[in-house]
Amino acid sequence: MSFHMVRLPISLTLALVATASSIVAAAQDTGKKPYIFDMYDQFVISNAAAKACSPPDTQSKARHDANFATVTTHVRRILMSDHYKKSPAEIDKLLAGRKVLLDKEVSEKIAQIGCNNTDVQTITRRYKAQVDWQPPRS
Repeated sequence: MSFHMVRLPISLTLALVATASSIVAAAQDTGKKPYIFDMYDQFVISNAAAKACSPPDTQSKARHDANFATVTTHVRRILMSDHYKKSPAEIDKLLAGRKVLLDKEVSEKIAQIGCNNTDVQTITRRYKAQVDWQPPRS
């Protein structure tokens, strides 16, 4: 199954746009954020929504975590590249902070609009697509 990105629903997008992140700040040097950063965010957001609304079974969680690890590895490579020149410690701090920020934003938004909201349901479906995603072999 191929992985197709689903754009964030507007209600969650607006909430997330209001929050600055170190990853985005680091990416601003190029004028364009690499696509893999969006994928990282999408994995974190869908995981938070699935956790809140439809907790996955052990096998699905393990597959999602493995695919997220692949995305995270690519994000780390970009941030360590000559352009960004981030140290492993800086990257750990950036990614941990980004994950905490997104988890909090998603949890708060879901608390406001509920799991039955169509936007939230779209995000939980994205989680299922990410579970089934088969990253290309490098």
